[in-house]
Amino acid sequence: MATLAEHHDLVVLGGGPGGYAAALYGAAAGLEVAVVEEDRIGGVCLHRGCIPAKALLQTAEVLRTVAGAKALGVDAGQPSLDLATAQTRKQQVVDRLTRGLEGLLKGRSVTVVRGTGTVADAAARRVRVSDGTELAGDALVLAAGSSPGRSPASTSTASGSCRPTTSSSSRRCPGAW
Repeated sequence: MATLAEHHDLVVLGGGPGGYAAALYGAAAGLEVAVVEEDRIGGVCLHRGCIPAKALLQTAEVLRTVAGAKALGVDAGQPSLDLATAQTRKQQVVDRLTRGLEGLLKGRSVTVVRGTGTVADAAARRVRVSDGTELAGDALVLAAGSSPGRSPASTSTASGSCRPTTSSSSRRCPGAW
């Protein structure tokens, strides 16, 4: 027996920057929107990529500025990096931005469905979620992001190598890899 799919005007697969933007635009246009996201809204960019990297780069910039302050007549002593504190601050930035996005989606009545979505019937614009839920929409947006590839030449995970999505959560300084 076929299950009756929950119907929306727009179903978006993926809650990263492309997905949440499509959902917010659709909701602003008065559409009933559902977003299927396996993790938290924001995608790799917000949680493991761009935003964490920028937060840590800001820490590095401040460290460099303070280290060079004596040349400007300011003696602040020798600065040191507390990586655990920098990581905590980075996570606070990510969490604040995530809560903001979740609030925007909730405020526009966007339904967020947790799980992995698969296009069950493209012609009927039906999506099957990993929990068995089915969604149907008048329109379907595929914004599932991408996965990083590995160079054929890099077959090892030797010491000194790291992936962008994991290096921003390290508790060790890069020189310690």
